[in-house]
Amino acid sequence: MHRLLACTNYHPGKITDQQTGEVLPGATIKAGTKVALASADGNFTIELQKGVKYVTASFTGYEATRVPLSINQSFLSITLASNNVNLSTVSVTGYQTNRKLLETAGSIGILNAAALQRGDNIDIMAALNTIPGVKMEAYTAGNYRISIREV
Repeated sequence: MHRLLACTNYHPGKITDQQTGEVLPGATIKAGTKVALASADGNFTIELQKGVKYVTASFTGYEATRVPLSINQSFLSITLASNNVNLSTVSVTGYQTNRKLLETAGSIGILNAAALQRGDNIDIMAALNTIPGVKMEAYTAGNYRISIREV
């Protein structure tokens, strides 16, 4: 019987860029009703339920990919191809509800493409840190803590 389909199991994997081989931290991997996010080093672990025959992977700026599962596959190696679409704006929206006063407040922060194009290296984390109310803190190599309006 198909090892991955025989029962509910957790399976590790890694997701990378098809051309460069660079990892894609924060990429989404979906198998049936289960969803996993890739860590800063591109690794993920996803629960594969009985009857699941493929996983779908996606990441902003890349083509979503549907990957069929094969017999005796214990590690899911996924690559995504860039869709070569230039993003003009990244919007970060945050909402908070104050139950005591029963009021809702909203806030919108905008990061234009020009803010992302500073030299050859695009540092999205540094660029997000320029949005009012967004605070990015590096707490380990390649990992960030994001606070929006100190929440």
